[in-house]
Amino acid sequence: MSQVRRITTSVFAFIASASVASYGHAQGNAPPSPASGGLEEMTVTANKREESLSKVGLTVTALGGPQLEQRRVATLQDLTAAVPGLIYTQTETATPVITLRGIGFYDSSLAALPAVTVYMDQAPLPFPVEASLALFDLERVEVLKGPQGTLFGNNATGGAINYVAAKPTRDPEGGISLTYGRFNTFDTDAYISGPLNDQLAARVAIKTSNGDGWQKSATQPGVVNGAPDNFAGRFLLDWEPTNRLHVQINVNGWRYGTEPEQGQFVAFIPSFTDGIPKGSLFKLIPNANNNPQSADWTTGQFSPKADNTLFQATVRVDYDVTDAIVLTSITSYTDYSQRQSPIGTGLNANRSNFYEDDGSIINRFEEVRLSQNKDPVFRWTIGANYEHDDMSEFQYLNASDGTAYYTPDFFGVVHEQWSDATSLQSADTYAGFANAEYTLGQLTFKGGLRYTEYDRSAENCTYAINNDPLNIIFQDILGRPTPFNSSQCFSFSSITFQPGQLFASISEHNLSWRAGLDWKPADNILAYANVAKGYKGGSLPTLTGTTQTSFQAAKQESVLTEEIGAKLQFFDRRLFVNVAAYHSGYDNKQIKSKLYDPVFAYLPALVNVPKSVINGAELEISARPVESLTVGASANFVDSELKNTIGPNGAFLISNANSQVNAAGNPIPYSPKWSLAGNFNYDFPIGTARGFFGGQVQYRSKTNASIAAEPIEDIPSYYTIDLQAGADFSDGKYRVMFWGKNLLNEFYITNRNFSYDGVVQFPGMPLTYGVTLTAKF
Repeated sequence: MSQVRRITTSVFAFIASASVASYGHAQGNAPPSPASGGLEEMTVTANKREESLSKVGLTVTALGGPQLEQRRVATLQDLTAAVPGLIYTQTETATPVITLRGIGFYDSSLAALPAVTVYMDQAPLPFPVEASLALFDLERVEVLKGPQGTLFGNNATGGAINYVAAKPTRDPEGGISLTYGRFNTFDTDAYISGPLNDQLAARVAIKTSNGDGWQKSATQPGVVNGAPDNFAGRFLLDWEPTNRLHVQINVNGWRYGTEPEQGQFVAFIPSFTDGIPKGSLFKLIPNANNNPQSADWTTGQFSPKADNTLFQATVRVDYDVTDAIVLTSITSYTDYSQRQSPIGTGLNANRSNFYEDDGSIINRFEEVRLSQNKDPVFRWTIGANYEHDDMSEFQYLNASDGTAYYTPDFFGVVHEQWSDATSLQSADTYAGFANAEYTLGQLTFKGGLRYTEYDRSAENCTYAINNDPLNIIFQDILGRPTPFNSSQCFSFSSITFQPGQLFASISEHNLSWRAGLDWKPADNILAYANVAKGYKGGSLPTLTGTTQTSFQAAKQESVLTEEIGAKLQFFDRRLFVNVAAYHSGYDNKQIKSKLYDPVFAYLPALVNVPKSVINGAELEISARPVESLTVGASANFVDSELKNTIGPNGAFLISNANSQVNAAGNPIPYSPKWSLAGNFNYDFPIGTARGFFGGQVQYRSKTNASIAAEPIEDIPSYYTIDLQAGADFSDGKYRVMFWGKNLLNEFYITNRNFSYDGVVQFPGMPLTYGVTLTAKF
């Protein structure tokens, strides 16, 4: 805490000095426009209303459409490279995990609720996979940091990411971008927009990506993986039949066919050490190296593949009840379907291969709110929303080359080589919320509440398939023989000691809240202090296990964050400085760990960490020292600590004993202490054209994937460098851009995962480069 106090003192001193230095100047001059040399002001909707970023008393990182295009930000993973403190993790089932300020939720289940939720024009994409191809043709992206429960609801304990789609225009326009890049990759982005009549305007946008694979098999010459095969489209309609009524319709969908990324096998750690035929171990030889293109996987019927689709329709209606009060309704329906073979073990062998990971998600969401946002003194919002989610998942796991298949357990029965896991889940969320701001001179008092009811149920089953030895006979933990058939659930109840299907449910409620104070002594200075409490709903996992202990629910978690910060502008808006410091107290953090299983030793399970803390600070600087040059830098510091938790001891690497240790003092997994970034863009005349040259660099310090901080699960530090260069012609109607990402071909990994006989790591993308041609009309 002493470190946070020092940071806090420095922040207040910085604010005070800035007030003295710039107060007199700001009083007599209006902020200059970007044309006069100042930086352009971003408009955001962090408070569910449009306002300048510099007037929002929250920590927000915003990227505009031109920045996203130039930096080639097309996926959630790309976005994390542009937002320090935002971390992307690759899981063994290709389910994305996003962590912000050290707060995230690692679970490879399709039904895993995130701690950082993505929204499209304020309509939720409540599960991470649903945002896979949503990042195209955007006006901007807003990353809101810290608990956002009062306005954005459950499952935003780390923050919220709001995609703002580019809207229909009142004048006809369109554009197309064609990209050819390394690995024979072709990308197309196109849109057309304009009025249909005096009241109606529309926009259509598409994005496609196709190419060859970038990963090479370590044992199969000429075999590659990772080929993109994607299509996304969006149709928007804006209708204004009267001055008081505005209707916006957003219909979008995509097909994701990119072959799932495969890993490198780091270490063989046998789950069982007795009875292993010597000839079986040659298949489990580690192949990890420092070549980001090297990996391995099985081929044939169950080679890596994906055929995942999403359809979403959202209708937003805004009606001006009075000149100051607006009634808003947001209705959305989302249908996601998944058909994929993620594999995920890093071997040309069946260690624990996910040969099928199929499922579906259907979301229904409705929000109604009344807002008064025009009064300069008192602004308020009240509302309610409802969400219903249906989730199903089927996993087919093949472990026929692993040690479990060759080794009798202590019942004298050979383990299964193939097993299936099914999960059917349903959830209902009801919430009512209120938010208000009151401005008195230089001070604005802020407060908000949200009450949430959350109910979730699940039916889970693990069973073996035909011809498996486990289907012939199994003994329960009391030694009684139990026959099985190919569709019978074999997870044993810890209460009845009998196998069967697991029925589980969660019923929870919580009160999220926020209180804060903004101080604006001058037009170019905003200081703020906030205290916020947010919740993430409980979770029920999809996984395999011989006892139902593995399926236990993780109850809801909560985060209480205290934060101070400042947004400062200097030198006629040529320099922006944003600084913040915060402390987060974390109760019952949900985390994927391991619990002891009487047959398979350690198996994955969801657990709650009773207490943990996060102290951190952020600094963002943007500057335009001369008319043709913009530069930026940012730093994010996260110091996290688990206060009280039980996890596997290091002995689990060499023993099947139920050896556990208190992991107190270890950092929270996937929370690097430092995230640093810098960027620049320089433009200059080339005859009648305009040239440009820009670049970005990012650095992430070391982190770990385990609550036990096992060295074998270290994720090393790394840095990457991206560059772009090109020219604009005919006043920006045409552009040619050459670009490169990870120019030094830095080897880095996004995850290390220990399960079933070993550890696998997933490399980040190697050097990629290409050329983009753009035309607008």
